[in-house]
Amino acid sequence: MRGRRGAETPPYRKEEMMPLVRVSGPALDVEKKRRLARGLTDVMCEVYERPAGQIIVEIGENPPENVAVGGKLVADRRGRGS
Repeated sequence: MRGRRGAETPPYRKEEMMPLVRVSGPALDVEKKRRLARGLTDVMCEVYERPAGQIIVEIGENPPENVAVGGKLVADRRGRGS
């Protein structure tokens, strides 16, 4: 198998790859993030049949000025935008 630059790259075996789930949404307090990470990890462990130490959960927070729905910023829809 050739990589982007033409160099030989070894094929990855299923057991070498770590499942990753990314969640993007409004801000959460740290306790809710813990609950979310635990719940997602539990489901991923069951589905991928992997131990929790091989599951990656990434939580991204999006402020309302960085998200648009229907072409309008959420911040503007809430009357908070400039």
